[in-house]
Amino acid sequence: MEEEDQVLVSSTWPPPPPFWRDFTPENLARIDELRKEQAEKEGIEDISKVRLQNLPRELRNLQPPLEPTEGAWRVFGDPYKLKDELPRLEDTDIKPLFPNPEERDRDGKHFDRALILKRLAKSLLLNFLELTGLLATNPAAVCRCICNGVIFTTLSLTQIT
Repeated sequence: MEEEDQVLVSSTWPPPPPFWRDFTPENLARIDELRKEQAEKEGIEDISKVRLQNLPRELRNLQPPLEPTEGAWRVFGDPYKLKDELPRLEDTDIKPLFPNPEERDRDGKHFDRALILKRLAKSLLLNFLELTGLLATNPAAVCRCICNGVIFTTLSLTQIT
């Protein structure tokens, strides 16, 4: 018993959850049969959509849980949604580095994507050089440069259309 405790303590990964023992070939075949019977009773062609009620204890873990009804759930304190949407730049407090389509088309001027891309590349290069220079001279003050990461956030959150 003492050796088993030592193995558990020195192990890098936690032991698997106890319900892994329920996934035997016999149990999988049994739940498949139950699903087929239920699908025939209800007239459903796709047996993966069948929800079985009153399953025996050894088969309960073989049926996946339902999707959240409200479309959102929390895991380790972080909220998640079924429909994953990227945040828009306008919804955040980040100032865009290029004009949005409504503003650039309002004045009727030709929109030069190459010029905007050159500006973004130069700004990115300048921030990179500033960061590497700061790391070379004063690594403790690198937080000041990283916290001012507007250029990196803007490039990752937007597309030039």
